[in-house]
Amino acid sequence: MTEAKPLSRWEGCLLGLAVGDALGAPLEFQRRERIIPITGMIEGGKFRMRRGEWTDDTAMALCLADSLLACDGLNAADQMAHYWRWANDGENSTRQRAFGIGKTVAKAVARYQRSGEPWCGSDALSASGNGSIMRLAPVAMRYAGAPSLTVHAEASSRTTHASPLCLSACRLMALLLERALLGETTKSRWLDTVGLESGDYHSMFMPLLAGEYRDKAEEEIRGSGYVLESLEAALWCLWHSDNFADAVLKAANLGDDADTTAAVTGQLAGAFYGVTAIPALWCRQLHAYDRIRDRAVKLHAAWQGDYQASLKKT
Repeated sequence: MTEAKPLSRWEGCLLGLAVGDALGAPLEFQRRERIIPITGMIEGGKFRMRRGEWTDDTAMALCLADSLLACDGLNAADQMAHYWRWANDGENSTRQRAFGIGKTVAKAVARYQRSGEPWCGSDALSASGNGSIMRLAPVAMRYAGAPSLTVHAEASSRTTHASPLCLSACRLMALLLERALLGETTKSRWLDTVGLESGDYHSMFMPLLAGEYRDKAEEEIRGSGYVLESLEAALWCLWHSDNFADAVLKAANLGDDADTTAAVTGQLAGAFYGVTAIPALWCRQLHAYDRIRDRAVKLHAAWQGDYQASLKKT
């Protein structure tokens, strides 16, 4: 692959999330065996998606990006305030009202509204949805290379998803995003978990850390809303492809929670391959392309400022 420059990877990460979301959204809730595989942006689905329109995955990622930029770092209360305005006033939605809100997020936002307490995520294993990995990209874009990256990744999850499985998923995904953003060019090294095993991972993550997904057949992969299966599906799509488009199309065509599987795959693939690897037609069709790219550029500038400051200290 042609090496992507740093800003290209930052742009690719956030735009890749949105592109994956928009590709998968019309297939959401559909069983894989009933899907006519897509090759590009389409319309339709439960929410009657317009071509290039995205769902809660991108909306929440933009809310998180806005909070990180406004507060110059992670502020749980501000993060939840953005989510509240999205859920109630349509902030960062493609429509006047938010749509597609997951049950776990809805409960957390309602809990925040009642109490004002930002740490509203349930820690029950039964609440192990993929709602915090679908929006994670801005955290890695802000803290790549910082010792506090995984702490912030887990904190961003705890606002709505405090299950130990969700925290483990955010930790692992943040480290993989970091590797890609900071310049890894070889896929086998990028997805190798050597050096990533340390940390407080739930025991159920051991097969994923061991790379067992690589040898699974497509029939064994599920693009469900369960965080462990969702992340496994994304890694499987990345391992069994060699470009951005093939990776996110594989993810979307798994059906079920197609928008989120493709959004998770898209942010990882976009960070690795860079924004120029995203088909130009998809970028032209994407709703609010300029707004999303603007957030990526600003997150890169904030990250770069911290990075240059750290160099002066050494």
